[in-house]
Amino acid sequence: MRKHSGSLIPFLVAASLSTAQAPPPSPDNQTILKQTVNNVLVDIVVTDKNGQPIQGLTKDQFHITENSAPQTIAFFEEHNDAPVANTPAPPAPLQLPPNVYSNFQSAPARGPLLILLMDSLNTPLADQAKVRLAMLQYLHQIPPGIQIAIFALNEHLSMVQGFNTDPAVLTAALKQLDAKPKQSRLTDDPGHDSYADSIPKPNFGGGGSSGIAAEAQGLQANYVANEGSYRADARMELTLATFGSLATYLGALPGRKSVIWFSGSFPLAVTTQDTIRQGQATLSTSISDARNYSDKVTAASKMLDQARAAIYPVLAGGPSVNSHFDVDRQLNGAPHNSPTDPNGVLERASTPADDEISAHETMNVIADQTGGRAFYSSTDLGAAIRSVQQLGAHYYTIAYAPTNTSYDGKFRKIAIKVDSPKARLDYRRGYFAEDPTRLPSTARMPAPTEVSFALLHGAPSSTQILFKLRATPKEDAQPAANAATTPYSINWTVDLHGIPFTQQADGSRKGAFSLVLVAYDTAGKLLNQAKDGGDIALDPAQYQKYLASGLQFHQEIDLPSGYVFLRAAIVDESGNRSGSIEIPLNVAPPHQAGK
Repeated sequence: MRKHSGSLIPFLVAASLSTAQAPPPSPDNQTILKQTVNNVLVDIVVTDKNGQPIQGLTKDQFHITENSAPQTIAFFEEHNDAPVANTPAPPAPLQLPPNVYSNFQSAPARGPLLILLMDSLNTPLADQAKVRLAMLQYLHQIPPGIQIAIFALNEHLSMVQGFNTDPAVLTAALKQLDAKPKQSRLTDDPGHDSYADSIPKPNFGGGGSSGIAAEAQGLQANYVANEGSYRADARMELTLATFGSLATYLGALPGRKSVIWFSGSFPLAVTTQDTIRQGQATLSTSISDARNYSDKVTAASKMLDQARAAIYPVLAGGPSVNSHFDVDRQLNGAPHNSPTDPNGVLERASTPADDEISAHETMNVIADQTGGRAFYSSTDLGAAIRSVQQLGAHYYTIAYAPTNTSYDGKFRKIAIKVDSPKARLDYRRGYFAEDPTRLPSTARMPAPTEVSFALLHGAPSSTQILFKLRATPKEDAQPAANAATTPYSINWTVDLHGIPFTQQADGSRKGAFSLVLVAYDTAGKLLNQAKDGGDIALDPAQYQKYLASGLQFHQEIDLPSGYVFLRAAIVDESGNRSGSIEIPLNVAPPHQAGK
């Protein structure tokens, strides 16, 4: 397989738990700040009593403390990406011939990135259907320019659709997911436990001892409860791992992100706001044990902080939590009879209110810690999506240098107030002051660059440098009899207006940029990559000619047969600008490509 530089994307597989990592570079006009213990960055959503954004606030109207100590705001910025009234309709999308693609967008991207996370690991099938329907209805009415990605969690995190502004593309991906609904083997629908029901019931006939029968039933119930505990434990592990993976991915992208987490249950047992902030969380069960997840909760919290990802938990089943599906009651699936409560009536009657309170508190804590908001009081899931989009359309960013500059590794509480009556503020409530140089190498993430952002699978298209390209199987290619790949020709036409050329004394222009291709499979695994480019010099006549017509380049890359996502990017060598697009290709086998 034709393969070029192997050092292009080390960032894509790296992870970090450091709160002192610099945020990724911004693709457009956003301000770039480093987030260290000496410079803490906080995004704040401010709304009035009616849930509408409060705009036009100034730096002097914000007051911030860290562990009750007043702090001085060093940087302040208001983000307002809401649509402007009477804005002219965007131009029609480009009409391109077959196999030609462009990163030009008729409607400019606006607002923070929006992630729809369908959690089938913790959600019964009936509620999954409600979520998918709400998503489809929302996609039919999204404003132009909203960048949306769709992820799914079953027993691993998968990308259903990378960031895209086209409702048709997003809808097609969601319908494909809808065609393959999944119920995790670690969960059961409410009121039914397939594992417990599969175990033969003891039968002692008419002559068996009632004492022996009761003891056997008790042993069976205890066995089922322990097995349920292991399943609940696995769900907890997978859920935390999901948010670690999602944070690593989102950390490569600039700005604030809104993650809408649709779930039928929330597998954390927390009782106070401080427990998760301090990294304290357990998985409680009806048997006597409780597993502690402090370290993993802390790690996930740190990664979400540095990724600037706000979590918006949405209860998939609506305002009433079913006690037999929530993680704290998962052990009891269908009512497992006991000698003292043969029909499970007392057990069922005593749990719903507690489960509902626990689920709401958990959702509130998760949202509170990350700067999001919980939704559990309405069955209108579409309204929740629209509300999150509107909340993210307007926010403020502040940065401050803490008066306590020591790396003590402790959690530091952030409190923010604003001079506006009855205002509600959503923001992350603290951070861990850790020295990044003392973290293990596996916990360090290289600082993101334009290359890592432009080449990230599923990332939004970058439009700082515009181009179009034609991607087709190479003509007259003669693959070997046992060839496993098809050579593709990529013909670029690059708009030079987006590339900073330096004018020389003789009037010529010099610039430097790279053309990079990265191929992924449907699971996001790297398949192949190619890189070309370097310095380029144009005399005055050439520069004017190519400024008008675009500069053309040719590349080749070998692609395996099947569905492939080809990420194409042009990157200014100074690292300040890029253009990128992701192209879905159905690559024919080598001996059929030319037919």
